[in-house]
Amino acid sequence: MGGFSFAALQFDAINVVATAIEKSKSANPVEFAKEIIPITNGPGTKVATGVEALALVRKGEAIDFTGAGQDLKFDQRGELLGRPFLHQVIRDGKDAVLGTVGGAA
Repeated sequence: MGGFSFAALQFDAINVVATAIEKSKSANPVEFAKEIIPITNGPGTKVATGVEALALVRKGEAIDFTGAGQDLKFDQRGELLGRPFLHQVIRDGKDAVLGTVGGAA
């Protein structure tokens, strides 16, 4: 699988959602989803962890969440840019990794 780090991608996803909830002051997905692009695409102070992100958001500062797995960027439709995803299937009752899809933006 090379350098594919699924754990880092999930770490980033959890931290972005937590930060978006904090920034929007709402756990309603319709509301906090509006904050994902602004906190990941910048402009703002570059941060790589939820702790850094939350501290700045609570001060009212703009952030650019870079993440642990890869710098996070989204297009205007909310599609993740340049992020690899694991492509696997089940063969004979076992996971078979086919590779990754996506990558460099």
